[in-house]
Amino acid sequence: MPVPRNGSGVYLQPAGTAGVDGQIIFATPYNNLIADIGNEITNSLPTNGSRGMSANLPMNSNKIILLADPTVPTDAATKNYVDANGSNFIGGTTTGTANAQILAAITPSSFTMAAGNRLVFTPGFTPTGATTLTVTAPAIGPVSILKYSPAGPVALSGGEMVTGQPVEVVSNGSNLILITNSERVGKPTSISANTTYTASDIGRFIELTGSTAFTTTLPAPPATGGEWTVYNASTVTQMLSIPSGTFSGPGGSGSTTLTVLPSEFLWMQGDGTNWVVAVRYFNSAGIWAPGTLYGMNLSFASVTTYGVAAGSTVNEDGSAGRNMTLGSAFTKSLSSWAVGTGNGSLDTGSIAASTWYHVHIIRKDADASIDVLLSLSATSPAMPGGYTARRRIGSILTNGSSQITKFFQLGDEFLWDVPPIDVNATNPGTSAITRTLSVPTGVIVQAKVVLAFFYGSTGSTMLIGSLDVTDPTMQAWNGSLTGYADIGVGYASTTAWALGAKFVKTNTSAQVRSKVVASSATTVVGVLTVGWLDTRGK
Repeated sequence: MPVPRNGSGVYLQPAGTAGVDGQIIFATPYNNLIADIGNEITNSLPTNGSRGMSANLPMNSNKIILLADPTVPTDAATKNYVDANGSNFIGGTTTGTANAQILAAITPSSFTMAAGNRLVFTPGFTPTGATTLTVTAPAIGPVSILKYSPAGPVALSGGEMVTGQPVEVVSNGSNLILITNSERVGKPTSISANTTYTASDIGRFIELTGSTAFTTTLPAPPATGGEWTVYNASTVTQMLSIPSGTFSGPGGSGSTTLTVLPSEFLWMQGDGTNWVVAVRYFNSAGIWAPGTLYGMNLSFASVTTYGVAAGSTVNEDGSAGRNMTLGSAFTKSLSSWAVGTGNGSLDTGSIAASTWYHVHIIRKDADASIDVLLSLSATSPAMPGGYTARRRIGSILTNGSSQITKFFQLGDEFLWDVPPIDVNATNPGTSAITRTLSVPTGVIVQAKVVLAFFYGSTGSTMLIGSLDVTDPTMQAWNGSLTGYADIGVGYASTTAWALGAKFVKTNTSAQVRSKVVASSATTVVGVLTVGWLDTRGK
């Protein structure tokens, strides 16, 4: 029998077991007491570690103290160990100026600029150009805050961070790389009266609403870049205006004003002087233009979870057109799909190792609510009941342990945290070879690769190109570009390595062609896959 305890777990000695001088102790209560004591000794936790707990141990708001440092993933860790070895840090709101921002302190204070360390902070200003961050405690900087681009990390140009909106940066050892994009894309900003925007607003998606005509004034375009997306959801014609330059391009007016009809969609980009209206689409059903995709960037959250940023898109499944807006960021896991953020996302089966999966935005028919689905299929995921409209927004890869391989995304560009070496071949021969790269399968993308080639013969060349084009006849350099279609690298030294970088179109099996003009025992061909460009149906 168990030791009797009250509702608070306090021991109550059984009746008839208290010792009294000269009084006989009866066998039954005595034996029960001894059995109780034996049970408790058996159920106690030996200090020599010979037995473990058989159930959870509530600590009742108390601490476990004097722990050793962990050595395996299931060990508990002390606060000191986490502070000293963690890679995630938090700062407050910056002071300083828009382009020279200052953080007073970072928690924990062990933050350094070691590559991979991540920092979340809240900008006190919206940058207008190249920006630095200085930390007072610990003393760091100023260091540059950069953003990803197809050419690699580049300085901010303005508007990438927004006052009061938290951002995350990751250290590459010398600079901080912005990995959360706070530019005003994603969920539209709805307006219904005269509104004047400034340079810090560039990048917004504006939805014109209501039944009354009004004027929306945009700022002059910056020296480089900048964009606006405008959709007239109102019932009347609306007016756009700019203080200088014109609305130019195929959809422009050639003047400082531009009328926007009901259900009309515009996308424009700055050329330094004018806003170039590159897309102008009239949608009588009130549905955004086919291919519309704003925000919804994917992010690596952990080896079992990923994030989807807020944004807007249009379905691509072939059913009736549907606008789909994810109003706030989602986090999804690799387990079976369940509705809502923080839950699973897999459409069917279980996660496999070393496999590409595609992330889809899905829309519920009944109430138009939005969710996220993960599938082996880029075009035909197993949709949950009651969901029809969907749109693929990107892809993720599992590793050999069925975990998410770490990556970064900025717009259409995806970058590996640790780029894999996909080709390392000696004496490959001179025939064309089909190579498989570490980029998504099931879709066609532009793989971003770094090439290395060594032969030891003057004028040797290496090709890497799309399997779509004709297999070219290779030749050593002869002063003419004839015969050099889609060349990878070439050189004229007998002892040096040739290096190069390029984007190359894949097929749906992530394959490309490689070929060399000559091959010997010393010939080495290498391909490092840095990432890929995926337009995702835009």
